[in-house]
Amino acid sequence: MALGLAGPSQAESLQRIFAPPTEAERNAVLDVWAEPVAPATRWTVEDSFEDDGYRLDIVSQRVEGNRHFSAVRTPQDYRPGQPAPILVLNHGGWDGIEGEWAFELVDDCLADFFVVVPSFRGEELRIFDDTYASTGEQSLINRDVIDVMALISGVVDNYPGAQDDDVSAWGYSRGGGVSLMLGIRDPRVDRVVNVFGPTDVLTYPDMINGVIGHLRGAEVSPYYG
Repeated sequence: MALGLAGPSQAESLQRIFAPPTEAERNAVLDVWAEPVAPATRWTVEDSFEDDGYRLDIVSQRVEGNRHFSAVRTPQDYRPGQPAPILVLNHGGWDGIEGEWAFELVDDCLADFFVVVPSFRGEELRIFDDTYASTGEQSLINRDVIDVMALISGVVDNYPGAQDDDVSAWGYSRGGGVSLMLGIRDPRVDRVVNVFGPTDVLTYPDMINGVIGHLRGAEVSPYYG
């Protein structure tokens, strides 16, 4: 499990990775999380598809200056004002996501939900023959959470009846980390399913370079991507 750090410092570096955070480090992270997030703007429905009483909207909005695309599947036979919970599906990997994922979950137990599939900044949302590219620099897990928090707000503001007090997050790999962080940072998210977290942090080039660069920086604090 080599990080590519020179000889004698390697053991020390590993100890620093796995050491519990100090109180100062913990408070520094909490202070960053407590900073207000600029509200998203320019909500737009780019396209819509209908099937068997469900509608799938491809939506965009501006988040921290980036154009962010997501898929929103409405409840079956949705009527504006109809109360409905929200389920966010956070994907794994680093190469975007297929928006049809939201359409695939149409069984009875989720028929009354808004099912939301975000892309993350710097990657694609693919839907049938179309591709929508979210702008911005990728920031694995860290700023992904900002994108999803803004998306939840957009759904609540633009779909009458979407319940901001009944929000669940489900994710795997990278999306598992995003879901866990949502549960910590967003009080509206009261249920989280983390199938598994990222498992290739030390083998995926972009991730390992991020870890190494973080360790060599002036600050030693939790690494979130």
